[in-house]
Parts: sequence; C-alpha cells; structure tokens
Amino acid sequence: MSNLYPLSGTVHNLGQNKQQTIKVGNEGAPQDAYEVIVYSEALTGYNSGKDESGELVVSVTIPNRLIERKLACYVYEQKAYGYNSENISFPVGPGDAREIKAELKATGASVNGSVQIVGYRLG
Repeated sequence: MSNLYPLSGTVHNLGQNKQQTIKVGNEGAPQDAYEVIVYSEALTGYNSGKDESGELVVSVTIPNRLIERKLACYVYEQKAYGYNSENISFPVGPGDAREIKAELKATGASVNGSVQIVGYRLG
C-alpha cells in the first residue's frame, strides 16, 4: 500500500540566472505531508559561436540542514540540445518552512529550467 499521492502543481519556469521560491501549501500538498516529489528539468539550447552550460539547483531548508540537488546540462557549439531531468524527493515536515527553492545558473542565453511539485507522501 503506497502513501504517495499524485499532484499537478504549477510548472514554474526559470530563465537564465533566475530564482523561484515555491510554497508547498500553495501547490496543493496538505499540511500533514512529510515529503514532496519535485519534477525538475534543465535545458540548454544551441547558440551559434559558443558552448553553453546550465545548472539547476533545487533545495529545501529543514531544521539544522540544507538539502539540495543539482541538475547540470552542457552542449558544445553545435545544432543540439543538452537536457537533464529528475524526480527529486524532499522532506517537508509540518514544522518546517515548507518552501522549495530553485535557482538556474547559466552561462548561455538559451538555458532554461522548470520545477513542478508532482506528488506528496503522508505519514
């Protein structure tokens, strides 16, 4: 018996060197959810004349600890894309701030990313 519930949270798009804070309660996860699943993706696009790289940092702060995951992508100067995606599980207990933070760090103009809460777990 699974205690994982699907959720269709808002897709939060991030452009080059942008940050986003997502309040877990605003995405539909109940107050007693102790874990959320965040779908994260980073994409680099072709930009003539140079290589491009990007790093999407997704994190949560809980008492006495910062938990973060990094998704990196890179593309050499060519007609191609670099893509990376992952479902990331983060603890979000009822006493925590219940916020997911995402930041896209990029060296190229055509680097993009997005995050979306797609599920939660109840105890």
